[in-house]
Amino acid sequence: MSTSSTPPDGAPAAWSGRFSEPVSEIVKRYTASIPFDYRLAEFDIQGSLAHAAMLHHVGVLSKDDLEAIRRGMAELLAEIRAGQFSWSLDKEDVHLNIEAALTAKIGDAGKRLHTGRSRNDQVATDIRLYLRDAIDRILGGLRACQTSLVDLAEQHADTVMPGFTHLQVAQPVTFGHHLLAYFEMLARDAERMGDCRRRVNRLPLGAAALAGRWHIEDADLDTYLDKITEVSLLGSGQGCLLSTRLLVARSRHDELCDRLRSHLAGQVVGDPLDPATTYGPVSLERQRDRVEGYIRIGREEGARVLVGGGRPAGLDRGFFVEPTVFVGVDNGMRIAREEIFGPVLTVTPFDDEDEAVALANDSEYGLGGSVFTADREHGVDVARRVQTGTIGVN
Repeated sequence: MSTSSTPPDGAPAAWSGRFSEPVSEIVKRYTASIPFDYRLAEFDIQGSLAHAAMLHHVGVLSKDDLEAIRRGMAELLAEIRAGQFSWSLDKEDVHLNIEAALTAKIGDAGKRLHTGRSRNDQVATDIRLYLRDAIDRILGGLRACQTSLVDLAEQHADTVMPGFTHLQVAQPVTFGHHLLAYFEMLARDAERMGDCRRRVNRLPLGAAALAGRWHIEDADLDTYLDKITEVSLLGSGQGCLLSTRLLVARSRHDELCDRLRSHLAGQVVGDPLDPATTYGPVSLERQRDRVEGYIRIGREEGARVLVGGGRPAGLDRGFFVEPTVFVGVDNGMRIAREEIFGPVLTVTPFDDEDEAVALANDSEYGLGGSVFTADREHGVDVARRVQTGTIGVN
């Protein structure tokens, strides 16, 4: 499968109104991704259709929304294949172009398609689908070439020619035998492509963040406590790179928990338009139900709620959940292994750095993480051992 649309060659207006003055033409050219990532279009549609089917299956999308998305995507795919789709650099990339075009066709159902999906795992899925398709086409070409070699080798099974080794004439061989050597070389290449395909053929959709963020024994809580809560609970936990697991040295565990309790007690949950508000609502009622379901699961699994765990009083408009911290969390618990996408943080102690690394790497996800320590160089050394998409120190 390949996309037949051609990339845009026009020079549109400034990016989405982000700047008060137009962006220079040279900046537009060197920051544009549409001229090359438009080739991901068909695969972006494939991934979105699969995501929409999942959202419908779990009750997030209605049947009408799912049918509208499928209908709109079919129309967009036809336009793309016919070279009639109008790409816009104002939309920055293939993903936003298709999302905006879909929403223009079908309305708000197009906006709901991105529920529960980060741009990171969408891009990763598209690239994997693209590579898998490219590998399949390469394997098809290799098989066709091997077939031709075998056919030609059969015709020359008795055609004698000199063999060569170390640039010197060696024993006589047949031309057919010589051709079959190339058959074997291509078979080796096909094996390598097959190995690559197996590595590529994994589904990142839903990976979200669920990263490990840990606090080494020497970290200064006065310096890093605000950062720890910010990177874990920003936007009421609705972010693709937020870290929902906090790993802390056992010797500092109780101190950190006391500080977290006091810190969160002073934060304001309320109207997101109020400058005094720290944490606003989650996006949907069903998302609040999902978050509350995980809080219930955490209690049932034996974890203890340090702070939060309910709905804030006096907030009847909007879908609010109190910032919630679980302690006594084992890494096998669902609240530590699954993406909650809400204001929920788990705290797990470790005895040494080897255990911390093992805990951080024991995750099916891991888009991002951080290490907090007073010794930055040591933090970098530890960060290099963590298997995650991005990682920061302090």
